[in-house]
Amino acid sequence: IDFNREKSCLSNPKMNKIYWTPIFAADRPDADIVMPIDGVKYNYLNTINDSETNVYSCERNDWHKSITPYEAQACMDLMSRRCDDDLPQMCQVANLSDVEKIMTQVKSGDIVLDEERSCDTTSISYGLYAENTNLALASSDGTTHCRTIIQETCSQLEQSIEVPPDHSCVDDPSFVLHGNTIAGNIEAAIHAITGVISTIKNCAWVAEEDSDSRCLALSKDGDFDGKRAFEFCRKTCGRCKCAD
Repeated sequence: IDFNREKSCLSNPKMNKIYWTPIFAADRPDADIVMPIDGVKYNYLNTINDSETNVYSCERNDWHKSITPYEAQACMDLMSRRCDDDLPQMCQVANLSDVEKIMTQVKSGDIVLDEERSCDTTSISYGLYAENTNLALASSDGTTHCRTIIQETCSQLEQSIEVPPDHSCVDDPSFVLHGNTIAGNIEAAIHAITGVISTIKNCAWVAEEDSDSRCLALSKDGDFDGKRAFEFCRKTCGRCKCAD
């Protein structure tokens, strides 16, 4: 698991709260969570031991119980022990919330990963790197917990990227940036025969000019709603591997 380190184990003598979530996405809870943190669904435990207001309770996201002062103190002690023992073992240079944000940016095309350095398990600096920069987006500090976070992130990124059925480096002839697949097929055929560049926003349009920006263009309706042009114009945009 990983803790939300900004909101867990805070120094409060009357209350202790721990937010956590499994590192592996398949293990994360499907139930609605009261407080999703930074896009990651965290479960939490909360203990209140407040003699001034006479409130003593133990709760999690789907359960709450009033308890005695002695039980509240015991629960506080147990949670404090977890904070003292577990937090120092957590990855010091990356956490789950941060890598979830990075994944979102990579999937949207706002960040382009450096395929040579990212997710290289043989590298001492195992992690995620953006193109044209020496700075790591997220990297392992060598601990098992840290490498597990990076490994799961790399696995999710690879699974999230769509490739043509034959895994070849080709442009999808049916792609049209704002929908209208039939028109896209017709226009693609015309372009193949005549060489005339289409005004319809297909892969030929992406290649026409300013392709770096057009590769990141987002389709907002039609069959390709919510997809970036580079996901389908792989040859034009130079995105021919899962690592791209």
